[in-house]
Amino acid sequence: MKYNCIVTRSRRRSVSLRVRDDLTVLIRAPYGISDETIERIVSEKQDWIAAAAERVCRNNEAQSRLLCRYGGADGAKAAAMADLLPRLRHYSELSGLRFASLKITSAAHRFGSCGPDGRICLSYRLLAYPPAARDYVVMHELAHIRHRDHGEDFYRLIARYMPDHKRRRKLLAEPTEI
Repeated sequence: MKYNCIVTRSRRRSVSLRVRDDLTVLIRAPYGISDETIERIVSEKQDWIAAAAERVCRNNEAQSRLLCRYGGADGAKAAAMADLLPRLRHYSELSGLRFASLKITSAAHRFGSCGPDGRICLSYRLLAYPPAARDYVVMHELAHIRHRDHGEDFYRLIARYMPDHKRRRKLLAEPTEI
């Protein structure tokens, strides 16, 4: 299958490929790399691109079903607040990590974030994933209250309250709940 490609050059050292939601292949490349080299890399990565495009299609379909199920983004946000706030409170109590507030967003490419002031944002799109995966994202964001990076101490903190966090994280690879 032939994909529409967009090449962006910058002061980077390596080539990266990403299949966007519209199935466009975004190619980021260093300034000095030739068009022929980029074409060769894309040709060599056709199997990876096809698999990534298939994942994007399945994800898009799951997200569409999610919006239909809850009557649009507002309904999905309300359902997510009802589902995720109790999880956040539970893991906050368990860990002693206090959050300031929770905001439900429609972010498509990140499940959550934690501001330096303890404000946590979680995407309603988490509803398309199993409860164990949602719990992992909640604990992940709470851990950022104490550790702003993804270092060893950060993951040690998560593991203290969620020993199977690696298994749970793998559940985020693809939506399954809708």
